[in-house]
Amino acid sequence: MKVTILNRPTLHTDFNKKWLYCTTNPVSWIIEGVEIPDCNVYSTHDKLLGYVRKNKLTICKFYAFDGMTNYPDSAQNLSDALLHDFLYQSHIVSRLNADRLLRASMTANKTPCKNLVYLGVRLFGWACYGKENVTIEKL
Repeated sequence: MKVTILNRPTLHTDFNKKWLYCTTNPVSWIIEGVEIPDCNVYSTHDKLLGYVRKNKLTICKFYAFDGMTNYPDSAQNLSDALLHDFLYQSHIVSRLNADRLLRASMTANKTPCKNLVYLGVRLFGWACYGKENVTIEKL
């Protein structure tokens, strides 16, 4: 699997105070090695959270997430956490593929401790995968 980030996020504290961070710009990745169907992902309030077109994943401005769970956040790893949190929330790929894409993103960003983080999400990620209510509109 290969992940290429097209534009890095700029972040702000979550305006709604539910999560730690909020994107202030759209963020996009090209995903290779796993097929993701073209779709739109909406929150329970019909707000567009992100979309996929031809394996290009875009997360919309103002998407909120919690960073690296049980691991220190850094400028280097927050884009990895953003991708992983969105994949877990949207469940547009399997949990295994979401975890593999996290590791691929960490590899591309030269983020340290990628194998330790991968082991953590494989062991404990089941508690968070697919827990948020979203609507997937396949195109």
